Amino acid sequence: MSEKIKFTDLERPVIVSSLRSNELDYIIQDIKESEENGAKAFLLHIEMLDEKYKNSDCFKKIFSTTKYPIMALNYRGGAKVYSDEELADVLLEAVSNGAMAVDVFADMFDNDSINSLELTDKIFKNAVPKDITMRAECVKKQKELINKIHSMGAEVLMSAHVNVELNCEQAISLALEIQSRGADIVKIITSCNSYNQALEILHTAAELKKHLKVPYLYQCNGPFGKFTRQVAPLFGSMLVLCHQKYSELSNREKPLISDVKEFYRVMKWRIED
Repeated sequence: MSEKIKFTDLERPVIVSSLRSNELDYIIQDIKESEENGAKAFLLHIEMLDEKYKNSDCFKKIFSTTKYPIMALNYRGGAKVYSDEELADVLLEAVSNGAMAVDVFADMFDNDSINSLELTDKIFKNAVPKDITMRAECVKKQKELINKIHSMGAEVLMSAHVNVELNCEQAISLALEIQSRGADIVKIITSCNSYNQALEILHTAAELKKHLKVPYLYQCNGPFGKFTRQVAPLFGSMLVLCHQKYSELSNREKPLISDVKEFYRVMKWRIED
């Protein structure tokens, strides 16, 4: 693992190919094509893989396909229902077999995180964000998981898909809370339903750099998603989540690698050929 590049060592903004398929062969081919087209890192959605591929042998095949780092995700909502503890165990298995980073969601180990907001007086509470627990026992388990991942030589991105709009002050408050749990990278995905909110997201992306000690990914879903996903990295956000090509399992709010490269070329942003 020490021979591979870490996410936090990559030149930014990082073009990341999102691997979303239930088939092992498709994932491997997607990695190869994405790398040829300019991807410098990858996200593997383990929850989308067919159950027969969720094992050490298949993980080794995937993670050995590229010299670039792959981050393992294992979100709730796959074909089979797992407890958060079981999801975490699969992430640890992925790290043991070559994943250089994992995504730990910020409400992990809490199935009622919305109500946990009653336990805090932090500014982000007023927006009623999803995917963030404030229960001390859940946060403790998250920190223990993060420490274990770190001890295995991998990095941790902690994510919150809040499903609401945040103003700049609320976003900074939430980002600092996530950072405090030991995350190497902070990821916040908000909603965005207006031009004014798109401008707020870009303003926030710039302001976060002044407040965080770690790199971050700040972007949105909704009508302005693709716009902010490509532009926010110019303001300080770390990653551009892309697809090499679209399939039926793709998240079409993520732009294509080829489009992102062309956008940065026109903007005269420094991207390696």
